[in-house]
Amino acid sequence: MCRPVPAHGYGVRGGSRRRGGGGGVRGGWWTAGGAGGPWAEAGGGTALLVVPGCPGSKESWYPLAGSINKPFRVVEPDLPGWGQSQRDAGADYGYAAQVERLARFIEVLGAGKPVALVGHSMGGGIAALLAARHPQYIDKLVLMDA
Repeated sequence: MCRPVPAHGYGVRGGSRRRGGGGGVRGGWWTAGGAGGPWAEAGGGTALLVVPGCPGSKESWYPLAGSINKPFRVVEPDLPGWGQSQRDAGADYGYAAQVERLARFIEVLGAGKPVALVGHSMGGGIAALLAARHPQYIDKLVLMDA
């Protein structure tokens, strides 16, 4: 479970809850650079971070997460401005801003370990840019319809 890192101005907090079909899932709220959103995770093992396309949400990954969460710890964040997160007028929700927020999320989430990263549509563009700008955080990269 990730813990807040207030000295850096970003963090992840959460607990446990149950998702709609009775499967156990953990999650909470994450912040980076003054923005954030809800996140969920299920399973154990290697962290597999999935990034939805715009205006997608973490829920779009639930069917996939349910089928592959045995060898992976599937982590599903809502990016700031998408899904159930808040969207502030005048805030930057473009690729570069989302990449830096997601990099901070991975720092806390991965505790220094690279993650497998899957991005769909605009989430794929964000994932590709993240891999290019912060290769130290990425072990594997999958782009879908990106």
